Amino acid sequence: MVGSSPDDGGMCGGANGSLAGVVEQPELVDGHPVPDTQAQRAEAVDATVAAAAEAAPLAAPDPGLCHQLETIGSRLETLHQDFESKLKYDQAKDRQLDALHKELQAHRDDLHFKILRPVLMDLIAMYDDMHSIARHEEGRDPAESSEAEVRMRRNLASFADTIEEILDRYGVSAFTDESDTVSPQRQRSIKQVDTDDAARDRRIAQRLRKGFCNGDKVLRPELVTTYRAARKAAAAPSTRGEV
Repeated sequence: MVGSSPDDGGMCGGANGSLAGVVEQPELVDGHPVPDTQAQRAEAVDATVAAAAEAAPLAAPDPGLCHQLETIGSRLETLHQDFESKLKYDQAKDRQLDALHKELQAHRDDLHFKILRPVLMDLIAMYDDMHSIARHEEGRDPAESSEAEVRMRRNLASFADTIEEILDRYGVSAFTDESDTVSPQRQRSIKQVDTDDAARDRRIAQRLRKGFCNGDKVLRPELVTTYRAARKAAAAPSTRGEV
């Protein structure tokens, strides 16, 4: 049986003692110890970046590059101003075109109306003649009228209505002003009737013929008769001589 010698024990003890006495060195990166925790590592990275930033100052900008950037900015500003000017020009041109279009349309409408006006006035004159004949026939005793005359009056009234419809299709409307006084813009008095009632002076006595208008334009005013207050003769001055 072989026992352990004191030398062996001393050797082991010495080996253990030498291992226990060795201090473990931390891992180094760029001469700095690597932290054990994540927070310490982040702080170490920030410190390294800050140190690098302080150690390497920013280089001065290139004068040629600055000049090019200024040139590009100036050209962009010029392009923006040209674009704004073009927009304003287009808007002004659109307004001018709209005004010219409206003026041309008004001229066309007016020219069309000027061409049609003589024909329309002839139709209005025919309408007036038919109504005058019908009014004259209405004053006759129906018992004295033959069947042919009654039929003729109906035909005249029908023709007058047809003419009024034709005028309406061309934008000409018949009107009657319901006011008791004469409107100079839409009515014309062609006859005056004497009256003793001063309150009826210049009032409408009878409506003879309808008026016709095209929109706001009066082609033929309504024809009416009006009352006229009779003026009393002034008293003659006394001519008795002195006795």
